[in-house]
Amino acid sequence: MTTTPPQPPSTPLVAPSAGRPERPSPGEPVRASGGPRYAVAIGVDALGSGMLRPFLLLYGVRVLGLGVAQAGAAMSIGMLLGLTMMPFLGRWIDRGARSAAVAGAMAIRVLGVAALLVFGGLAAPACGGFAVAALFLGIGDQCRPPAHAALVGTVADERYRDAAPAAGRSLRNAGMGTGALIATLATAGGTGAMRVLAAVTGLGYAVAALPARSLRVTGTGRPGTRDRVEPAGERRAGGRIGVLDVANLPYAFCFNVLEVALPAVLVTRMHASPAWSAGIFVANTLIVVTSRIAVVV
Repeated sequence: MTTTPPQPPSTPLVAPSAGRPERPSPGEPVRASGGPRYAVAIGVDALGSGMLRPFLLLYGVRVLGLGVAQAGAAMSIGMLLGLTMMPFLGRWIDRGARSAAVAGAMAIRVLGVAALLVFGGLAAPACGGFAVAALFLGIGDQCRPPAHAALVGTVADERYRDAAPAAGRSLRNAGMGTGALIATLATAGGTGAMRVLAAVTGLGYAVAALPARSLRVTGTGRPGTRDRVEPAGERRAGGRIGVLDVANLPYAFCFNVLEVALPAVLVTRMHASPAWSAGIFVANTLIVVTSRIAVVV
């Protein structure tokens, strides 16, 4: 005679909530991709970028007395040299850098703003000083997005792997739009106000780097750890990524040239107020902030 062993209580194969995916709360993607401190760092950094980036060319023309061609060439060279830093940044990220890479990209732009202020007070080396400033600012501007993406990809919860980057980009665009509005008021105050604006921007970059570095996130999301990559796989991936890097250069150039060309055309050719540049950037910000998370998710 055989006896049937007692059966455990049956459990449903599908959770009651599995039929409909849980919709994240508005703040959850931000908390899941770095937390409040990192959100503050992104916001402060974006505020500084919004105050300076759309008006950097105008700073060179109005404050330093450069020609549009000189200022534009210096900014373009700085941007291209910034792109050449990508392989070195990639190697640093491969070795496990996350929050350190983000903080470094934020901090290096402080040197660029310092060059604007130091060399901007001297008439003779104004062009050289502006070129140095454009170099450091270009390196920071080009290195920040991949460093940010690597950090978010490391710490973001799987459920918010799509929503977290979108939330970060929306927060950044909101900060840049606010900064552009502040810069509009500064441009109306003359060259002295624009110098103050540059100083505040540099301070913002320095302040933003502190909470970003304090996260101490590395390759696996834990302090003192690194990602492990097999040498053969690393070589194969490196070859493919190298091809993609070259193919991406025209896109990267076109993506960045608008913030240089737009203020120049509006102010020097159409004789419009610099406020129009801010208005266009703010309108773009509103569209991105109100639609990006929903579209990406």
